[in-house]
Amino acid sequence: MIPASYEGPSNGDYVAYVDKLLRTNPEFVRTQRAIASAINDAVETPGDQAASPAALLREKLQKIREAAEQAQRTGAARPAARKGSAQTVVGTQAAQTAQGRSKAEAKRRYQEIEREIDAKKAEATPKSRPWIQPFSIFLGVVGIVVSQFSPSFGTLLSLMAFLSLISNALAKIKGK
Repeated sequence: MIPASYEGPSNGDYVAYVDKLLRTNPEFVRTQRAIASAINDAVETPGDQAASPAALLREKLQKIREAAEQAQRTGAARPAARKGSAQTVVGTQAAQTAQGRSKAEAKRRYQEIEREIDAKKAEATPKSRPWIQPFSIFLGVVGIVVSQFSPSFGTLLSLMAFLSLISNALAKIKGK
């Protein structure tokens, strides 16, 4: 049974009809506005970008440095607070021992992270290329030898060697 109030799509345009029905639904309108707002917010404030490994290590290093400074401040504050007690000497020695351990631990961590950063930098730096690569020289020599038997093929190999030498020189100049 078809209800009497049924308004079908005009000219068979079902997409426009469904769109019209959806736009009359308050839940759909609210959802569309929320999605549009989220997209605008995402465009205006893209948020955190993925940090590079060096940046992550730098952050970790900063946290360790702050922890070491805080441990140093608390270690210096403890002996001053205990001066009035009878266990001043024992407390001071224990605090100095703990402070020495925490300083040594912080220093070890700091050096370890510095090594990690240096290793990442070494991996990131491009390897230096020589001006003349051995393969180019080999190709040139083979081209000269082969040109004695087959002038066209030998000339082709020599030309390839020459072009390889030029491209290496240009890459070296561009890299500097």
